[in-house]
Amino acid sequence: MLALSTIVVITHSGLTGESQNLGEYLGCPRSPKVTALKGKSMSKKNSCRIVRVASAAAICLTLALGTAGVALAGQRSHSRDHSSIGHHDQGWSSNEASGVVSALGTNSITLKDRHGSATTFTTSGTTTYFEGKTAATVAALAVNEQVSLELTSTSPQTVTKVDIHLVRLTGAVTAFAGTTITIAGRHGTSLSVVVSGATTYTSDGAPSTSAAVMVGAVIYAVGLPGATAGTLDASTVSIKAPHVQTQASGVVSALGTNSITLKDRHGNATTFTTSGTTTYFEGKTAATVAALAVNEQVSLELTSTSPQTVTKVDIHLVRLTGAVTAFAGTTITIAGRHGTSLSVVVSGATTYTSDGAPSTSAAVMVGAVIYAVGLPGATAGTLDASTVSILVSFGNRQGFGPGHAKGAASTAHNQGRGPSFGRGHGRH
Repeated sequence: MLALSTIVVITHSGLTGESQNLGEYLGCPRSPKVTALKGKSMSKKNSCRIVRVASAAAICLTLALGTAGVALAGQRSHSRDHSSIGHHDQGWSSNEASGVVSALGTNSITLKDRHGSATTFTTSGTTTYFEGKTAATVAALAVNEQVSLELTSTSPQTVTKVDIHLVRLTGAVTAFAGTTITIAGRHGTSLSVVVSGATTYTSDGAPSTSAAVMVGAVIYAVGLPGATAGTLDASTVSIKAPHVQTQASGVVSALGTNSITLKDRHGNATTFTTSGTTTYFEGKTAATVAALAVNEQVSLELTSTSPQTVTKVDIHLVRLTGAVTAFAGTTITIAGRHGTSLSVVVSGATTYTSDGAPSTSAAVMVGAVIYAVGLPGATAGTLDASTVSILVSFGNRQGFGPGHAKGAASTAHNQGRGPSFGRGHGRH
């Protein structure tokens, strides 16, 4: 028998899962409780159980402390890793750098990063220089240029390559004087593109010259920053020609020796230049400049190059239709809308058709409906007719389409039935 003066009571429920498993491993079977008695003796079997359980608890405690130590070490390592991040976050890495040139020395370049921090880098006789993809020399470097540097990987580091960033400006040309092209910037600002004899030009992708730079054209200039803010010393200028209107239409308001002035529907007047090669048409019939008159409606075709000239003038023919109310001399009077009258002036050159067949002026009678085509007359509401088509003789009571003529308007139809058109008919 083993005598114990004091034994602490340990219960299975107070052990962790790991301790219980270790207890079983040490040979102590699970039991509801292990009872310790103060000042009394215990059996050897119970003593063994207590010792084994105590050993298991000690092992568990050791494992727990070890795990906590590993976790703490991991946290410390993680903290050290985080503290090292950002070491190269200065606008450059170990063998690269970029920024704005703030100073130039005989064998040095000083750059400012985006935070305003300045760093000086050493150049050498083997340092290469580029403007974009074009090889350059150290002379191309200037203060305020944006550059990227490539550095040696060994210490002390030197610059092996300098890339000078090209500046790009685009906008609509507002002026071109001397060697300065002014373009519109944002928010009402202006930018200056300075050109020289070395500047090259393209227009819509094809080789061009400075002559293609005109107000309204959009340019895309590439080069180096100018001496002052908002300027660019251009090496290339790409021109996108402004959209050119090659057609115009309106009412003739004035005629000059080599010009036509048109008013559009808003009343705005524009003068266009004609030439000896300008052609004229009345509808589909060729005409001459003599056919042009004030108040005629015309359409113009223009050259696509500047300055634009008129290549073709189409004089719009006027068309009037209505029932004949009188025919005296050379004037046929027809009923217009709302009780008005229109005058069709005929001449020996006027041609006639009646129901599609060739005819003469004798077929024009009161009550007949005519369709006259020609040019505007000298006064408003008149037409100088080139052709007159006689469509209907109301005395023959003709109808048009699926309609009916009723009431007083049909009184002239009482003279008998004439040829009909479509399925229409007249009623008494």
